[in-house]
Amino acid sequence: MFSPRASLRLLLALPLLGLAAMIAHAQQDGFKIKEINSSAPIKNFRLPTFTPEGWRDMMLKAAEARVISARRIEVKDMHLTLFTDDLVNQPETVVTSPQAVALPEAQRVEGADTVHVKRHDFELTGRDWSYDHPTRTIVIGADAHVVLQTEITNLLK
Repeated sequence: MFSPRASLRLLLALPLLGLAAMIAHAQQDGFKIKEINSSAPIKNFRLPTFTPEGWRDMMLKAAEARVISARRIEVKDMHLTLFTDDLVNQPETVVTSPQAVALPEAQRVEGADTVHVKRHDFELTGRDWSYDHPTRTIVIGADAHVVLQTEITNLLK
């Protein structure tokens, strides 16, 4: 018996498997598949990702996005939500920036503009930033400011 989450994953996976089979067949026949791109902006862009177990992993939202290629998406008014990796699966971290570049293949988001990172225990702002999802690491290259929302004990020992 399938759970609702497993059924949803299967429902979402079937069209992708069909597309992958069509691409593989076309490539075997010598056809060249062009990269995905769009000159028109996508309004109210949403790109969710899920864990292998079907839990929410992250959600990339933007007021506007341009798909430059399958490897590069330029976004405006970005709102990236990272979810906890537990049964609660609630929002853990929110990253916002006026402009950013999403690199889906590398699971990376970066930008030269300002960034604001908010969690329950700290807030971080800066510029010239990058977020690497596999390591869940954010690097701020300039003007980093951190506000800790937690008690610091034994700092000067």
